[in-house]
Amino acid sequence: MAARDGDYAAMTWYPPDERLARWRELYCAVARGNGGEPDAGRRLRSWALPAGFTEVMSSASAWCFASPGDRAWWASTWADRMTASSLADQVVDRQLGTREDLATVAQGF
Repeated sequence: MAARDGDYAAMTWYPPDERLARWRELYCAVARGNGGEPDAGRRLRSWALPAGFTEVMSSASAWCFASPGDRAWWASTWADRMTASSLADQVVDRQLGTREDLATVAQGF
């Protein structure tokens, strides 16, 4: 079996942008509200051992969206999610933010 997951608290960007900090805050709140763990990547090993796996090999990797094309792709996917997806609906329904807030976050991308 193999498992791979992200770690949103470890994500970083430059220059700092409060809209992207708000994105991470909103995403993590919704994920946790749905019973998920946005920082699951750091926990996989600690979940595998009590689940009965005896041979657990851990590794890590990093994505770096350095090229203009990669940055445009990543940014557009998240900008769309923040304005027109079930994630956006959940932010509004749970009163974590407004549609205007989400549009501002999307502009950060």
